[in-house]
Amino acid sequence: MEIMLDTANTKSIYSCQQFLNLTGVTTNPTILKKEGASNFLSHMKEIKKIIGQIPIHIQTIGRTEEEMIEDA
Repeated sequence: MEIMLDTANTKSIYSCQQFLNLTGVTTNPTILKKEGASNFLSHMKEIKKIIGQIPIHIQTIGRTEEEMIEDA
């Protein structure tokens, strides 16, 4: 079973990382906005620093293939 945490809250991610065997973190633009993340890239780097080598899945906002590639 995989346990994916769906949030952009760094405190929650850190706390859950301590007692759950997380297999990844997921987030999207709506969640990031609710967290008040003003700098997307900086916030993602902070999350990656907390979770280490486990995957992070981020939904893009692009509607076309080109926009999605640019978001990535």
